[in-house]
Amino acid sequence: MKFINDRNKKLTWWNKNYYFAATITVVVINIALFMFLGSSWERFIGIDRINNEIYVIKWDYVLFFDNIIRNFLNCYSHSNWQHVLLNMLCFAVYGVYLERKHGTLYFLLLIVSMSFIASFAVSANYLSVNCHGFSGVNYGFYAFVIIDYIFSFFKGKTNASNIISGAVVIALIYLAACFNGGTSSLSFEWYPYDFIHNMGHYSGAFGGLLLALTINISQLTALKQQPKTEEK
Repeated sequence: MKFINDRNKKLTWWNKNYYFAATITVVVINIALFMFLGSSWERFIGIDRINNEIYVIKWDYVLFFDNIIRNFLNCYSHSNWQHVLLNMLCFAVYGVYLERKHGTLYFLLLIVSMSFIASFAVSANYLSVNCHGFSGVNYGFYAFVIIDYIFSFFKGKTNASNIISGAVVIALIYLAACFNGGTSSLSFEWYPYDFIHNMGHYSGAFGGLLLALTINISQLTALKQQPKTEEK
């Protein structure tokens, strides 16, 4: 089925789209976590006990592994229904595009990697520590989609459906960056307000940019070297 898989790729177990299982799973997990555990549930991970006395572990602003894990959980915690549903709507838009193009397992690995990149960025600086929810991961993927789309023209695997769908997704990413979704209000600016005003967003985007460049440059280099290998 053309809609399920990009017709230009040779299907394998690794790049096959298993009916958007990764996208659906992440959406269901985020909604279920908020539905059953409420907001800021991940902060319970930061509570410990010494000599039967409860104290709160300070896990903000410090680049330790356990802090990164707690901030990783922070990516999957939301403040209210508007917060989680808007984040999941944005995720579903580019999730369907990327999972169709690259496959379920590949996309699932990207989701885990992007979540750690966003949590690393939150742990590394004090300005983005208040970034709460999946938006840091979303902005990492926004950058990834844009770079991936640009490099697709260099790989010789472009087709009309990918060009059109990619352009539509990027246009929707622009609109998402212009909305200030927040957790209690909703406003729109013509410039990417939601991207600029939150360091958690643009630090996540910077991580996604680096990840996309690393992957696409390595893939492009491998494709250029392939004919030389065959000649030998």
